Amino acid sequence: MRVAVLGAGGVGGYLGARLAAAGHQVTFVARGRNLVALQANGIVVRSHRGDLALPVDATDDPTKATDAQLVLFAVKGHGLTAALPTLQAMLGPEAWVIALQNGGVAPTEQVAAVVGAQRVVGGGAYFSCHLRAPGVLEHHPGPAGVALGEWTGPLSPRLQEFADLATAANIDVELVEDVRAMLWGKFAFISALSGGTASTGRPIGDVRATESGARLLAALLGEAAAVARAEGVGLPADFESNTLGLVHSLDGGMRSSLYEDLAHGRPCELEALHGEVVRRAARVGVPVPVTATVLAVLEPWAAGARPTWSST
Repeated sequence: MRVAVLGAGGVGGYLGARLAAAGHQVTFVARGRNLVALQANGIVVRSHRGDLALPVDATDDPTKATDAQLVLFAVKGHGLTAALPTLQAMLGPEAWVIALQNGGVAPTEQVAAVVGAQRVVGGGAYFSCHLRAPGVLEHHPGPAGVALGEWTGPLSPRLQEFADLATAANIDVELVEDVRAMLWGKFAFISALSGGTASTGRPIGDVRATESGARLLAALLGEAAAVARAEGVGLPADFESNTLGLVHSLDGGMRSSLYEDLAHGRPCELEALHGEVVRRAARVGVPVPVTATVLAVLEPWAAGARPTWSST
């Protein structure tokens, strides 16, 4: 399959590298130091599923990717709006898009509004992979897969074809009928993981090890789930208990991408995560005091102040 990746960070870089290693034609559309590194040295992935080091096709010209059958749109939430014109320039007449942003349903809604709902698949990435240096990725031990669902209509042959080839490339794939419930579920999970690790400056194992830390995680998860249900999303009754079980099963050293971005002074997804929960909660009349507090604590750091724990 001919695949283009827009957003060659932790998610897009990892998925694109696995597909390229499996023999698919992958073009990375990137910029800055990451582009220079990809062109000069290829992509490097350090992973418990097997390390990769391979040359890749990388460009800053989106029109050089218009022959792609599929675009993996993996820019972070804070860069989504600015990246949409580039996405449009990349899309050939038959191409379709997998949107892989954190932030619940809002990012996929934005993508669908620009490129057409029929061309969009909603995606949730269930793995932790971070850009350690330009062109160099570290995949943290734990899950290594994605959940995918058509934004409109039933599961399609194109999506099944991608699932099959991705599975053969050592990427775990779950296909879901209710993509909105999946995206909200991932959103709630990320709200807990990122809020807990970023607000404390500690990896998830340290956060969940204390009674108050465990309560923080449960409250962040529960508030996001309450907003989802108020919007009519059909999360199962055991969603909170099952998801907290997942949080407590994660490798104890895991840190969220929000933590990583704040620690290194990079733009972050705080507004696309906890800010989005707070905004949607206000619209549906659901109180989210813990999420609002985490947002208030982290906003000064997101605005440019370095966290006091950023050297850890």
